[in-house]
Amino acid sequence: MTIGIVPEAGEGSDFVCDGWRMTRFRHRVTGHQLVVKSARGGDTAALDREFDNTAVLVRLFHRDRVPRQLAHVVARDDTGPTGTRLLLSLRGSRLADWTSPDALHGNQLESAVRDLFTAVAALHRCGLVHGRLDLEHLWWDGNGLQLSGLDTAVRAGRTLPPRPVTAWDPPEFGYGRTAEEQDDVHSAALLAFWMATGQTVPPGSSRSALRDLVDPHEEWIRGLMLRIFSHTGPAQLPPRLPRAREVQEWLEPQPPPGQRLWEERRDRNLEQAQELARKNFAQLRTHQRSVRETRRQREEEAARRERERRDRAAAAATRAAADEAAAARGGPPPRNTGGRRGLRATVLSWLGLDTPPEPGPPPPPRAAPFVPPPSREAEQLTVECPVCLNVLVWDSLRRGQYEDVRSPAVRGEPDEPEPRPARAGGRAARAAQEARSYRTCPGNPTVGPHALPERYPSYGTPVRIGLVGESATGKSHLLAAMIHQVMDAGLAQQYDIEVQPLDQRQYNEYRSRTIDPLMRGRLELHPTPESDVVHFAVGLIVTDLHSGRRHTVVFFDIAGERLQRHGPEVDFLGGLNALLCVVDPTSVPGLGRLGRRRSGQGEDLAVAAVRTRLKAQRNGADSPLLSLPCALVVSKSDKLRHLRLGEAEPWLPGGDEPEDDLTGVERESEDVYTLLAARGGRRALDLVHECEDATLHLASATGTGAVEVRRPDGRTERRFGDGFGQHRVLAPLLSLLAMKGVMTGPRAYLGLHRDVPPGGSRT
Repeated sequence: MTIGIVPEAGEGSDFVCDGWRMTRFRHRVTGHQLVVKSARGGDTAALDREFDNTAVLVRLFHRDRVPRQLAHVVARDDTGPTGTRLLLSLRGSRLADWTSPDALHGNQLESAVRDLFTAVAALHRCGLVHGRLDLEHLWWDGNGLQLSGLDTAVRAGRTLPPRPVTAWDPPEFGYGRTAEEQDDVHSAALLAFWMATGQTVPPGSSRSALRDLVDPHEEWIRGLMLRIFSHTGPAQLPPRLPRAREVQEWLEPQPPPGQRLWEERRDRNLEQAQELARKNFAQLRTHQRSVRETRRQREEEAARRERERRDRAAAAATRAAADEAAAARGGPPPRNTGGRRGLRATVLSWLGLDTPPEPGPPPPPRAAPFVPPPSREAEQLTVECPVCLNVLVWDSLRRGQYEDVRSPAVRGEPDEPEPRPARAGGRAARAAQEARSYRTCPGNPTVGPHALPERYPSYGTPVRIGLVGESATGKSHLLAAMIHQVMDAGLAQQYDIEVQPLDQRQYNEYRSRTIDPLMRGRLELHPTPESDVVHFAVGLIVTDLHSGRRHTVVFFDIAGERLQRHGPEVDFLGGLNALLCVVDPTSVPGLGRLGRRRSGQGEDLAVAAVRTRLKAQRNGADSPLLSLPCALVVSKSDKLRHLRLGEAEPWLPGGDEPEDDLTGVERESEDVYTLLAARGGRRALDLVHECEDATLHLASATGTGAVEVRRPDGRTERRFGDGFGQHRVLAPLLSLLAMKGVMTGPRAYLGLHRDVPPGGSRT
């Protein structure tokens, strides 16, 4: 079934549990015990439910963080002769096979009870209720307790499947009962009492009767039972039991005084670090606004001087033309009296004694003001190539045309027919021809020839967005999710924009290669390859419905290893005018519970290389910051849900903040800045400190981790299972468009302390 496991031999290696056939295996390398579970009668519905429930666990805890107390699915095989088989991380022996619980005593007993409530609490955090806690689903291996039976678990509030009543069920349990967490707590308490005493609590026992039962036993089990059944009795129907997590926390061993002092000091330090981070964020915003205002004033002054220069040049040309006309008539050049009259003429006019002058011959026609003819260079459109940064005379480039705008992968699909040629001479015909046309840039000695869409320079200076970050940070998944959502016409119009592909053929290829495998097939994308020619991954034309203006927007998604290079092959970085920085939360030292993805001090080498190159190429002596915006995204935010991070909670799936409202971007930026700065992620904020404007975001392109599945042909692939979805992926892109002035109007307002008031526009 799976490479790396070997079957166990001997008695008990193949057995039946709760109607399922179970076969024991061991991992060839680690020696961990595993179990293959299959249906004896071919009924796979319950196996599908167990697999789906495991996916819910993986979504919350991720594969390597699922509590060991829960037996869960490691792999699935649908190609076996007996149908579906599941490989479970299940070890030890069932408590149902024990004649008595005497094997559990002392610390082992306390550990087993604590493991039981830990498993139940983990299920409840996922919104699941086990619904059938009994000895058949408890396993002990000498080191800890495991809870199995995820095939019986259902969502809280749903109807439990019909089954016989057991001694571990609450008194009110019956047919058609909905799944409630307190039923699991009730059953777990009865099982804990059995493990401690070998006895069961009679249903409906009063508090005094319960006290009589537990008094002879250890203090911790007495406290546990009286804590859970504090309101037991006929007068309380049904009793409201504590939550499993509360019981778990109560069972946790209390740390020694020294450790408690250390934890208190750690919490105080975190609070101080958070307060300092928020102050630093406010100072950063003040500095960024000051730099932007200084640059705006400098640009306005330069524009004013340019207007004055043009006015002086036009006046000089007019005077020169008048002098030439006077010289042609043989008279002196006209004097510029400025329209002023003499004192005598003014007094006579006031007394009404002035006489109008006799009419003379009509003046000769004025010569038209002299305007110098435009140079040949001024008539030609010059464009900076986004790939090699060559300055190109656009009309001199060789022009080509695609015969078929569809990519080979989607050619022939019924929902995307080949566009019919429009009638010659019409606007539609010209637009269709432009959409199919491209220009060939000759490149340079480092970068070979490459194609640019015909419409690339048609809408002013293009917006060139670079996705920066090390490999495996999720850049490609994030970009694919962004493009997928922003190309949704209904969703885009909510933000007063319209979006269409810049190059239909390139977009179709990107969709078939990247978007469809992720969004339709739920496949994990392969790392971005290092190609010979660095080209933007996809281009869009974004129309702002508020102003009516159009902009070209292109996205560069480059392998992290390539971004770290320093040769001329990455000169394209100097042409970027917007950055999308992607940070993996597992690289932040203070979020160590996620598991470190790499060693080091939290510095992203790819981001550091990009920052250094941009500063060298773009910064001037009068510009302390990079004159471009940056949107920093903490990707894979679904990994943060179980860490109880107060500043992150509103922006995580299930949080209070709506996804479609950009007015909260400034609050989100402050919270994400605090999250990183207070937990050792200050190096990840370096690019934010270097840019004139920046926003910070939490986003998830997949909503869950990928698991390895086996295809019918025997090959394996990594696929996203239950819980797959996108969260807040559009906010970073829309924030960049707002900061670049592509989006204007009320929907471009990003919250407090921004430059643009509601209803205004950014210039």
